Amino acid sequence: MRDKDSFKSVYSGSRCIVLDTSFLVEMFSKPGLLDEFREAFPDARLVIPKSVYRELLRLSEGGGGSRGYARLALRFVDDAGVEVVDRYDSKADIDVLDLAEESGCAVATCDSSVMRRCRERGIRLIFLWRGVLTID
Repeated sequence: MRDKDSFKSVYSGSRCIVLDTSFLVEMFSKPGLLDEFREAFPDARLVIPKSVYRELLRLSEGGGGSRGYARLALRFVDDAGVEVVDRYDSKADIDVLDLAEESGCAVATCDSSVMRRCRERGIRLIFLWRGVLTID
């Protein structure tokens, strides 16, 4: 595992990162995480499967505590030019893994199940470990 201080030398050249729903919501619920992420990966191409976009829409219309964060995440997807890949529109977790594997992207997630499956498939991970942006 590497913390954010070592990102610049090793991983700031990451060309593609697939963001999952948990990470997108977390970016807005944890103060400063969005800025840390942007600083660590300034030139990365950010992508999400359509199923993740649909999950964010569902969360943004619900009554749960992540409603506001999901709305901010949707605005980020639109404003930051995050690419929404329409052909991945099934189950979000599976779509994130398949899209990352097919395109050679890393996955940014806060979901332990997605982390485990990424490791099984040899997909690079970006996640929070004890509040610190980390890559594995």
